[in-house]
Amino acid sequence: MIVGGHAWSRFVAVVRCQSTKTGLIPRIIRVCVRGKMQAPKNRGYVGAVESAMEYLSDIMLDSSLLHDSSFIDGRCVEPIDSLPLEHHAIQMPSRGDQGREGRTGTFLVMDPSTRTDEEAVLVELVDGGEMAAHYAVDVAARMFEQWRAVSVRNRASLLRKWSELIRNHAGDLARIICAETGKTVYDAYAEVQYAKSYVEWFAEEALRIQGDYSCDPEARVERVAVGVVGLMTPWNFPAAMVTRKVAAALAAGCTAVLKPSERTTCTALALADLAVRAGIAPGAFNVVVAKDPALVSRVLSTRKEVAKLSFTGSTAVGKMIIRQSALHVQRLSLELGGNAPLLIFSSADISETVSALVSNKVIRNCGQTCVSANRILVHDLLYDRFLAKLVQRIGELEPHNFWDNPGEDPCSPNPDASRFFGPLIHQEAVEKIELHIADALHHGAQLVCGGKRIPKIGLNFYEPTVVVGGQPCMKAFGEETFGPLFFIIRFANELDAIRLANDTVSGLAGYVFSQDSGQCSRVAQALDVGMVGINTTAISDCRMPFGGIKQSGYGREGSKYGLDEYLYLKYVRGSLSASSR
Repeated sequence: MIVGGHAWSRFVAVVRCQSTKTGLIPRIIRVCVRGKMQAPKNRGYVGAVESAMEYLSDIMLDSSLLHDSSFIDGRCVEPIDSLPLEHHAIQMPSRGDQGREGRTGTFLVMDPSTRTDEEAVLVELVDGGEMAAHYAVDVAARMFEQWRAVSVRNRASLLRKWSELIRNHAGDLARIICAETGKTVYDAYAEVQYAKSYVEWFAEEALRIQGDYSCDPEARVERVAVGVVGLMTPWNFPAAMVTRKVAAALAAGCTAVLKPSERTTCTALALADLAVRAGIAPGAFNVVVAKDPALVSRVLSTRKEVAKLSFTGSTAVGKMIIRQSALHVQRLSLELGGNAPLLIFSSADISETVSALVSNKVIRNCGQTCVSANRILVHDLLYDRFLAKLVQRIGELEPHNFWDNPGEDPCSPNPDASRFFGPLIHQEAVEKIELHIADALHHGAQLVCGGKRIPKIGLNFYEPTVVVGGQPCMKAFGEETFGPLFFIIRFANELDAIRLANDTVSGLAGYVFSQDSGQCSRVAQALDVGMVGINTTAISDCRMPFGGIKQSGYGREGSKYGLDEYLYLKYVRGSLSASSR
C-alpha cells in the first residue's frame, strides 16, 4: 500500500489504534526526504520505522518549525562528524583541547503517550553537549553589545512581532507540546496562549526601563542589562517557561543561552525559530540541545561571560547550581520544588472548591506542575460532603491520548475539555505515585478511589487517586508527588491547619478556600509561601510575580519585578563643567 501527503498521519493513527485493539503491531515503512527532522536510525525494535514526530509534521501547517539540533546564531548547528553525509551541517568551532568533547552523536526522546514499548520513540535529537554550550555562550557574548544597543522601542516592537508569530502558529506549537508532554490539545493550546502573554507583557515592560533622578541634579540611577544570561527550563511547561525567561531577558537588553529539558526540546527550538523570523537578532536567543543537563549547567556556571543564571527545576539541582555559580559570583533566579498546601475551611463552597482542585490536580498537565496542591487539608465539618463531591467529579474524568486523534484542531473550543487528562511524563513518575500511595497505606491511610494504571490508553496513564487519613510522617506529605494524587488530611481548627500547611521546607504556593473574608486574609498572611490563591487555584498571570521562599528558591518571574532580575542598578554622579558646555 502506498499512502502519501497529509493522509499519512491519519493512516498511521488509525493503524496504531486498530493494532492496539487486535494486539498486532504492523510494520509500517515510509520513504521520504526531509531537510530538517529525520527519522531515527537503528532504534532496535520492531514496529513503525519512523518517529512519531516525523508523521506529526504532516499535519502541521508549518513543519519547518521542527528542528532536531541546537539553534545557535539564528540557525541549526550540528557536530559534522555525527551526522549522515546528506546533512549539510554547520560545524561548531572546537575549543582547544576540548576538540571533540560533547560530540556524542544523538539521543532518543521517549513518547509519554506510548501504548507499547515498540512505539516508545518520539524523536531522535542531535546531542550538542558541552561544545554546543560553549559555542552558544561565545555567540551570545559577541552579540550582547549589539543587542543592548537596540533601542527599547525597537526591542519592544520585535517582541510584539514574536508574539504575533506565536499566535499565528499556536496550533502547530500546541501539537508539538502534545507530542512531547502528552498534554491534551486543549491544555497545550492554553499553554501557548499563556506563553504568548509573557512575550506581550515584556514587550510593553521594555518601554518602562527607566532610571531615577534625585533632587540633586548631579546624581542619577540607571538600570542596565546584566549581560549574557544562562536559562534552564523544565519539561512540564515547555513553551511558557521559555518565554517567561527569554522575553524578560531580551526586553532588558540581555542575550540568552537556553538549555530546555531534553524531553521537550522541540518546542523550545520552534520558539527560537519564530524569534528569528520576527527579526530578533540571530545570536540574541540561542538554544542548546543536549542529553545531559549537568554538562550544560557546568558550562553556564563556569564561563565568566555568563552574568546570570535562571533555573526552574528541582531543589536538589538548584542547590548544585548555587554551588557552581559561586566561582564567578553569578546572579541567580531559582524557581525550585513546591509542596503546596490547599486549605478548605467549613464555609467553603464545595462545588467551587472541587472544580478548582480537580483542574489543578488533573486537568492541568495531570497535576505535574510546581504549584499543584500536594497536601489537601479539609475541615472536619466539611470533610464528608467534600469527599463525596470530589469522588463524584473524578468519576466524570476520562484519559485522553493525543495520538488517537493527532489531527484534532487545538484552536477549536471544546465544551468537554474539562473532562480529559493526559499521561504522566515517564515510568519513573508513575512509580513515584505508586510509592507514595503504598507508603501512605502502610502508615494507615485509606484508598478511596483510583490507584491503578490505565495501560489500554497508554503506559504512563494513571487514574486520579484519592487517599484519606494523611499524616505528616508519610512521603506524600513531605515530598512533591507531581501527579494526580489527592492526599487528604483532616484538621479541626484554623491554627491547626496553618501549622500543618507550614510544616515543610518548601514555600512556593498555597491555597485558601473559605467564604469568610477575614479568615482568608488571616490565613493568607500566615502561610509561608510566595504566592497565595484565595478561592482559586489559577494563580499564574504574566502581570504578577511568580516565585517562592524557603527552599522553593528566590527571585521572581513575570510582572515588572521579573524584568528587574535581568537588570542591575548603576549610580552615576557628576556634571559637565562650565567650560565643556
